[in-house]
Amino acid sequence: MSPPSQQQLADQIVADFKAARYEQAFVAATAFSKRFPTHSFGWKALGGLLKLQGRLEEALRATRTAVEINERDADSQQNLGVIYKELGQFSEAERHLRLAYALKPTPMLLSSIGTLQMELGRLHESEVTHRKALSLAPNDAMIALNLASTLSYLGQVDQAIAMYQHATRLNPNAWLAWDGLLLAATYTSTMTSLEQRALSDAYATHIARVTQAHGFTSWPQTMPHGRLRVGLVSADFRDHPVGYFLQTVLKELDATQLSIFLYSNRYESPASSDTASALRQSAEQWRNVHAMSDAALAQQIRDDGIHVLVDLSGHTLGNRLPMFALKPAPVSVSWLGYFATTAVPAIDYVLVDEISVQKEHSAQFSERVWRLPRTRLCFSPPGHAVAVNPLPAQARGYCTLGCFQNYAKITNAVLAVWSACLTRIPNARLRVQSPAFADEAVSALFRERLVKHAIDPQRVTLVAATNRLDYLRAHHEIDFILDTFPFPGGTTTCEALWMGVPTLTLAGDSLISRQGVSLLTAAGLDNWIAPSVESYVEKAVAFASDVDALALLRSSLREMVMASPLFDAHSFARDLETALWGMWRETGEARIRG
Repeated sequence: MSPPSQQQLADQIVADFKAARYEQAFVAATAFSKRFPTHSFGWKALGGLLKLQGRLEEALRATRTAVEINERDADSQQNLGVIYKELGQFSEAERHLRLAYALKPTPMLLSSIGTLQMELGRLHESEVTHRKALSLAPNDAMIALNLASTLSYLGQVDQAIAMYQHATRLNPNAWLAWDGLLLAATYTSTMTSLEQRALSDAYATHIARVTQAHGFTSWPQTMPHGRLRVGLVSADFRDHPVGYFLQTVLKELDATQLSIFLYSNRYESPASSDTASALRQSAEQWRNVHAMSDAALAQQIRDDGIHVLVDLSGHTLGNRLPMFALKPAPVSVSWLGYFATTAVPAIDYVLVDEISVQKEHSAQFSERVWRLPRTRLCFSPPGHAVAVNPLPAQARGYCTLGCFQNYAKITNAVLAVWSACLTRIPNARLRVQSPAFADEAVSALFRERLVKHAIDPQRVTLVAATNRLDYLRAHHEIDFILDTFPFPGGTTTCEALWMGVPTLTLAGDSLISRQGVSLLTAAGLDNWIAPSVESYVEKAVAFASDVDALALLRSSLREMVMASPLFDAHSFARDLETALWGMWRETGEARIRG
């Protein structure tokens, strides 16, 4: 029997791909590229299928071969751009996407270029590009989603929320749009907790309707004999806030009590970070799952016999909430990487502490609230050897107030309060560091906002993002930090405390708006918590006027917080073990018994 012709093989690859028979398509694409190595189609198909498997370096080589054979194939150029983007090589990604757009000028390709511009920090260019793409395809949910993401990065949160809502109306199954909408709602001060919960309820209704027919209602797991199998799911087992809060805690968990499985939803290059390596070493099993479908990942978790499955992402980038909706484990928990309800009906618990979620706020969650006794977060000390310096104000004769938050957190309400602080402390300066300030257009817009809030731009220094070592050293310039609200610092607050720099925070009425309250309480700095805007301003004035007290606190703060629950990984690990076992006994045992 003669082998299939070139056209027959090509047709087979296309048919298998459309039917989601990816393994068969991969075999056929491999055969095609070997039999017809000078034809670009086989290499293009092979590259796409390798990308689906998460084998990005191999996908890059195959797709580059396809482009070398036929550089005028728009699909190959686009595929190459997408692979470069996933590898973090944004300039190369933009170059190939522009080549693809010149060959095939579609609105979606134009929007893809806008997304690359956002990744490269050219936020205003990104907004213009996305708006042009949306004008060409006003009913494209993905383009609306991309524009909403850029608006959020630009600090135009309410506009972003409206655009995310538009995207969900265009495509109710666009989970990324729902994620963006619910995440953006935590940044705004113009939406009440009831309005935020209404958005969550709408998401919950939809995800339940879409996934309930495919979810599990029974589990093959056996009762744990000595050790509870706990799975952690995240795209952020790396140099990321989730990694920083998890690193020392995982190391301290009792291996006779828990068996830890890490499900990483992110492509990892061979040269992964020290944080990723440390997390791998602390786990019994590491699985790279970013290329797995929700159904396949749910089945893998069931096959692993996981008793308690923990989501560390919520609605942040790289989450697997639709997979959690399939209920692959008897008990599921939301913790660490998110700061509101996930609204996924299949997630049983949210893990918090008594400070961050008071009893009267429990109704904000679809999950049952389980409170840790001391703190919901435990920070790992940075690996960099950066000493705490003397208080800058002692040498300068004036205080420098700082902020290291994302631009979207610096709302007009925040600027109004900062303006009151600077008015009452006339010789103080403000230093604001954020990735968005790499775009000079954003910096110019921010200076205009300062003027509108009666803040002299000459008193404010704007700094773009730096590497972590230089970022930690930047605390040498700061006397104390002014927190944002309703979305305060988390990782930045802990890092500042470690650098001897306290944060003044405002107490709110939700998990996220009380994050600073929880962290500072755990650190033993209750007097840096303001119950009201008026108190926030008065405290800023009082702290700035007592330089000697600030200097004394700075000299002892690292030692103080290192001895506090906020950095005590050993005690936190015991609390976490108790909580996980408690959830299992309360819910898991009955579900296994049926």
